[in-house]
Parts: sequence; C-alpha cells; structure tokens
Amino acid sequence: MKLKGISLLLIMVVTTAVSQQSYQEAKDKNGNFALVGHIGVDQLKADTFKEWYDVFYEYHELDQSQIDAFAADLKKHHILLFMGTWCSDSQREVPAFIKILEQAEFPMEQLKIV
Repeated sequence: MKLKGISLLLIMVVTTAVSQQSYQEAKDKNGNFALVGHIGVDQLKADTFKEWYDVFYEYHELDQSQIDAFAADLKKHHILLFMGTWCSDSQREVPAFIKILEQAEFPMEQLKIV
C-alpha cells in the first residue's frame, strides 16, 4: 500500500511540473507587460511584444558572408541569453540576434532565453 501511495504522489508531481508554463507574463506598476522566466522566440513575437520586436528585427541588415563564416561552428554550441522585455537595450539587440541565428540556421532548441 505504501508503494502505491508513493507512486501516485510521484505521478501527480510529474504531471503538475510538466503542465506548468516555464514563464509568466507580469505587469509593472505602470501597466507595462514583461515576461519572466524561460521564454521562447514565439513569446517575443506575440502581440504584447510584437510592436518593438518586429521593428528591430526588420531594422537590422545582415552581412551574409560574416554569418557564413561562423554558422557551422555556431551549431556546435548552446546559447543562454539573458534579457529583459522591459529593457530598451534588449528590445533593440535581441531581435537582431535572433535574426542572425535564424539566418545561420542555428538549431533554436539549443537557445534558452531567460
């Protein structure tokens, strides 16, 4: 009986952990939204952040010869990117960085954004 109880508890914990989002959308005191936690590119492209993401994504022009020079080696790495959706530097640079990664055909499952 004790083993069944432990098994049931383990199943409940695993199910709960898997069903939770890895990020939260929060509001500051001025009503501005921010993402907190492990996010994906899809959350940055969503309606809440789309206005600044799209502008800076399109603004940056890429040098394909430079990207070609490092693209193969880049795929060997995992990238941990820290940003703030409220931060003007992050708003300007992260879309450009994502655009470079996409152009280099970087495996996006190897990118973690916090």
